[in-house]
Amino acid sequence: MSYNKLFYSFLFLFCVNYYVSSQDRSHYCFPILDSLVELEQYREAIKELKSRDSLSNDDLYSLAVCYSKTGNYQISQSYLVDFINKMPYSFSPQIFLDYRIEDLRKSDKWNYVYDKLIGKFLMESGQIKDTTLAISLFLHGIKDQKYRGLIHSQPIMKGGEFAGKVMTTENVDSINTVFLDSVVNKIGWPTYSMVGKISGNYAFYIMQHSDKKHLKRYVPLMEKAVLKYEADKFLWAMAYDRLRRYCNKKQIYGTQYFSKIIDGKMQPNELQPTKNRKNINQIRKDFGFTTTVEEEIVKYNKMYGIK
Repeated sequence: MSYNKLFYSFLFLFCVNYYVSSQDRSHYCFPILDSLVELEQYREAIKELKSRDSLSNDDLYSLAVCYSKTGNYQISQSYLVDFINKMPYSFSPQIFLDYRIEDLRKSDKWNYVYDKLIGKFLMESGQIKDTTLAISLFLHGIKDQKYRGLIHSQPIMKGGEFAGKVMTTENVDSINTVFLDSVVNKIGWPTYSMVGKISGNYAFYIMQHSDKKHLKRYVPLMEKAVLKYEADKFLWAMAYDRLRRYCNKKQIYGTQYFSKIIDGKMQPNELQPTKNRKNINQIRKDFGFTTTVEEEIVKYNKMYGIK
């Protein structure tokens, strides 16, 4: 697989996550770190932060990072748990992956943090039938995002690491597809009432990042769930469009975009081949989408600083 093809795939997959957030669904959030923490001046940051009369939620996370980086995992755990207790679920996924607290995750203090994060996830999920499956889907979904939206948002991703990080997704996707297959073989499509909305949507991400063979199997199953209000119809539309593109057919809902790289420079996003292109925005509106394809393209270009 060529580097350019990998990059197109990465761009699309990250934009999927960005698109979902634009539809007012749960998305990944990152606390704003103190400037001294960003400069990796951790001991200086601790002194400055602890001299303040009160600590913001971002300050709590900054201190968790500082103490993790300086090897005091007990205190790092304390500040991180305080942060988790005060912040909404949407901050939870990045805590599993933020490289700045990797040392804490490798320590024996991580188990307590892990339990807190799982508790937050289950509370957000509400009443569900299978909590064990929900947790498994949640963790596989986070793994799915490890080298996509989450890693892209972190400054560790730079230079020659890019291609290697994207290549890693192929192994993760294979593992996740085997996992989703085992779930589908046992219970069918994991519905909202079975695993909750968060895990149900993670099942979509795993499906979205599988191959054509599996998309052909999963998309009809998800459609049946959508008709029973047990899955998200907007996510299904994206998967359906992607399956059509895999089969060299024009998309229906205008959810698939791409950006070319010319002379090492990313070009403005373009809409992939679309059936009934002239009326696509009306089709989207009738389906329930709140944005036009032109508005989505503007968002993507702005996100990547493309003019």
